Amino acid sequence: MGAKAQSSPVDHDDGRGYISARLAGGGHALARYDETYRSYTNCYLLARPGGVYALIDAGKAVHGPELRRALRRLAVTPGAVGHLLATHGHQDHVGGIVALRDGGGGPAGLIHRLDLAALPDTVRSSFAQPLTGSRDRVAPGGGPPLEVFLLGAHTPGSVAYYDPVTRGLFCGDNLCLFGRRLPEGQLVTSADRPRRFLLGLVRHWAAAPGRRLPHLGQLDQLLAALGPLTELDVAYLCTGHGPVLAGDIPALLTEIVAAGLSDR
Repeated sequence: MGAKAQSSPVDHDDGRGYISARLAGGGHALARYDETYRSYTNCYLLARPGGVYALIDAGKAVHGPELRRALRRLAVTPGAVGHLLATHGHQDHVGGIVALRDGGGGPAGLIHRLDLAALPDTVRSSFAQPLTGSRDRVAPGGGPPLEVFLLGAHTPGSVAYYDPVTRGLFCGDNLCLFGRRLPEGQLVTSADRPRRFLLGLVRHWAAAPGRRLPHLGQLDQLLAALGPLTELDVAYLCTGHGPVLAGDIPALLTEIVAAGLSDR
């Protein structure tokens, strides 16, 4: 297992758009506070070989111009983003791809086929070759492949991506910290409070009728999918909303599974 990741300070926050923070291995977390959601919505930038970049999720279409500015602050032209890996098909995670088209086709989008129907019409043409299985590997632009795991709780086709370079597990909204504040203003944090929140959420989920909650789905499906993820060398739990958790993530995932099974 690699060294534990630590909290990292926000690189940029002007109060009017995306904030960003570094991940190990040349990655960046980006988050935009959405006043209508009262929550941060996150996306992630990964450097790939040959000066090409991949985004994991892209935020809302209305925030697309701010996403372009955030990329430029990181010395990345929007045209250098060649790939968008979507954790699921909701508009707050895929809408921003429109702002990256620059008069052309824009990034090649990747999403699981079970979420194709959820895509907004404005972005559907960007997702031509969907994922089809429960576990896969993708190598956008070449280089070390990312592993893809179908989780299927938040939406039928929602997935998690694992990147061995950043050691990030990008889980979308299957496990997220919607509405949570950034501890001490840090987007990437090793603070304990967000972990306790996730464990409490899973216990609440386990006690719900049918072990199902609105917007989250069926807990047992998620728990079964999380099992293989506990074996990965994960340094960051990269959520769809709210803080990014750094540290011993396999131990946290193991705790989450145990919390979900405790009331069965």
